[in-house]
Amino acid sequence: MPVKAKIEYLARTIGMLLLFIAIVFTLISDFFLLDSYLLFLFYLLPLSLWFIFFLILKVEIDYVTVHKKILQIFLLCCSILLVGISTIMIVIIKGGYDYFLYISQLISALLLIVCWNFSLTIFKMKKLLFFLSALIYATFIIIFDVLILMDLKFFFTIFSFLIALSGILLIIIAEIVMIKKGLLKYV
Repeated sequence: MPVKAKIEYLARTIGMLLLFIAIVFTLISDFFLLDSYLLFLFYLLPLSLWFIFFLILKVEIDYVTVHKKILQIFLLCCSILLVGISTIMIVIIKGGYDYFLYISQLISALLLIVCWNFSLTIFKMKKLLFFLSALIYATFIIIFDVLILMDLKFFFTIFSFLIALSGILLIIIAEIVMIKKGLLKYV
């Protein structure tokens, strides 16, 4: 028996893969933007912790799914601690501009990871998180990266933004088509 809406399922999967590629390009561009290796390490630690947490949730390992709330609080505390340490480092070593750049890139990357995590969900609340994180990510990139911090180094940031935007739009269009065909209902 053929699977209905093969193209739409493929489009959703390709959209999720485009979001993952955008995360990789964002990390590459932020490596060049944050010119300190130590600063990039403190940038990468909270992102990798959240990415691994979301990846483990997708695989549904029992220990993680049972203790999900405790692990989320722990990751939030670790992220705040790492951002606080890096903030002190930036203020002491560099100055205010680098702090603004660090925070804006960290927030946009976290939003992109959240968007990637909830991209293929069929639950209403999680899909709402997908839409909100995508909207806030797009607004954040346009306001802070494109308009305020416009520079030649931001080519990769704009490139990763366009990849993420195409992935988000691909997922949204495929889901609208599936809803119109009656093949997708949010729980």
